[in-house]
Amino acid sequence: MLFVRSFTTGLALTLAAACITPAMAITTYDGTYKVDITTDEGSCDKTVSGTVTVVDGIITETSDSSVQTFGRIGEEGIVSFAFHRGADVAHISGRLKGGRFQGAWSAPSQLCGGRWTAQKIH
Repeated sequence: MLFVRSFTTGLALTLAAACITPAMAITTYDGTYKVDITTDEGSCDKTVSGTVTVVDGIITETSDSSVQTFGRIGEEGIVSFAFHRGADVAHISGRLKGGRFQGAWSAPSQLCGGRWTAQKIH
């Protein structure tokens, strides 16, 4: 269960990146975000919070250095990315809505999934 807790915490700390054309620098979404995740399915921790920092639309800092993130925040606030820790992968999707990011997440190898929100704090 420690691995599941750590993996879920890593998910909370790496939300907020998505796909855009690599040549485009999106700075509108730059900043630090408080991220809250809720597990609706599976045995991952039921709620976890953390922060991520976004620069030019990509995550540049999390408090969990063992997680690799892939993706960006798109022009219109579309979020679609993945993060990896070892052989485990979590998939994130969502969008900017009402001044905050929100969406769904799943970690198939952990048999977990749920929803998330991210609110800009800096």
